[in-house]
Amino acid sequence: MSDQELETPEKVLNLLTDRMINLNGPTFRKLIRNGYKHVSDLSNYSEISEHIDYGCSDHTAFLFNIWKPAVIPPPEILQNRPDIYHKYLITVESCQNLFG
Repeated sequence: MSDQELETPEKVLNLLTDRMINLNGPTFRKLIRNGYKHVSDLSNYSEISEHIDYGCSDHTAFLFNIWKPAVIPPPEILQNRPDIYHKYLITVESCQNLFG
């Protein structure tokens, strides 16, 4: 058994399904072909409130979720999915430069 067989594939968050998928796996490649964009740190596109309570477990769970790589849907999907942009505090405008 080689070291490569023991490596765990890197995961990215699929915002549409709220699930982790393998980076460069078949689902990831399909999403990229369909106009989704990969970002290495979702927090760069999130409008994080200045009033985060780091002692609150819900707030810390939220922060943990946005500091990871993700696959962001195209603006035409994102603008029709308030569940996504409310959960991750992202806006179509904050992601516009990805799809420019």
